[in-house]
Amino acid sequence: MDEHEYAALLRKLYGSPEAAEHHNSPEDQQWRRLRALQLGVEYEDFDHGQALELQRSLILEPLLDAMNDDARELITKTPIAWISSRTLNAHAMVAPNGRPVIVMNQGIRSLFSFWIEALNSSELIRKDKGNQAADRFLGEAYCFIMNYTSNNGMETYPKLFLALDPRELAVGVVLTHQVEMFIMAHEMAHVLLGHVVDTPTHVASLGDDPRAEDAAYLELSREQELAADELAYALYLRAWPISARVMGRRKLTTGDTLGPLNYFLLLAVIEKNIENFKPTTHPPATERLLVLLGRFSPLKGSWRRGLRRTYNSAMRLGVIALASPDLRAEGLEFTENRWYVKGE
Repeated sequence: MDEHEYAALLRKLYGSPEAAEHHNSPEDQQWRRLRALQLGVEYEDFDHGQALELQRSLILEPLLDAMNDDARELITKTPIAWISSRTLNAHAMVAPNGRPVIVMNQGIRSLFSFWIEALNSSELIRKDKGNQAADRFLGEAYCFIMNYTSNNGMETYPKLFLALDPRELAVGVVLTHQVEMFIMAHEMAHVLLGHVVDTPTHVASLGDDPRAEDAAYLELSREQELAADELAYALYLRAWPISARVMGRRKLTTGDTLGPLNYFLLLAVIEKNIENFKPTTHPPATERLLVLLGRFSPLKGSWRRGLRRTYNSAMRLGVIALASPDLRAEGLEFTENRWYVKGE
């Protein structure tokens, strides 16, 4: 994708390249710190080029290797771009030149990695200071997530200044890679299934009644989203072992399927806490999660129960956060956009 195509794409997404800048931010601290950890470099030495190289070797190439020859040829011809927008979105769309393109916003990985790090931090608090402090900490994190999504990413990330060892941080890296791979596979699936080019023509053939056209489009869109989820998860299950080997992981576990499922858990939390939420072009996240669990996931009973506990906890704490956004954890302070332990 050259400079002119990129500018045209930004105009289609945001109205103008200048408007897109309002969605950008130099702060991507959580994600950049995790990426730097994986690369074995200091945070200050980390640059965007290294991140793009990781995305290519850990996400794109394994997904291409998981495809048959025809699918690989089609996706190889499709321009793919990572845009430094903090909104929680990805697109498979028709560019101004008429070709399908795939775009992923940086906000997906940064917000998801923040969520995973918050979950890990809460377990440390739970062990040290008890359930009430951990729940309040998580409630504050969910409150930030809700503010972030409702304001299109125009929020400053709180710094989770709790000591996480490299192993705990690595969990965030791995899970975030899994989410990123699944979302990319989902957008690729839209291209492979012909959704990007065929949908406008199909809807336009349904008649001149705008209401019927809108209803038909929404129904078709939801069906396409579920179909893309299914193909994406099938691709993910084939591609993830390849990516894991690139990262040096020799032994895979059932938990390696958790990344995409955790992503839908996060979306479900967001949807549950949006007042009068009504799904439009996408089915509810809970429906998408249940479809994947029912049709593709090899998860054993213990993993299913763990996901259910995470979801129930997120629902409860998300509601708490909205009802009382000024909650503070016992033994913790939250000032100047960072958490710290009292007395340290």
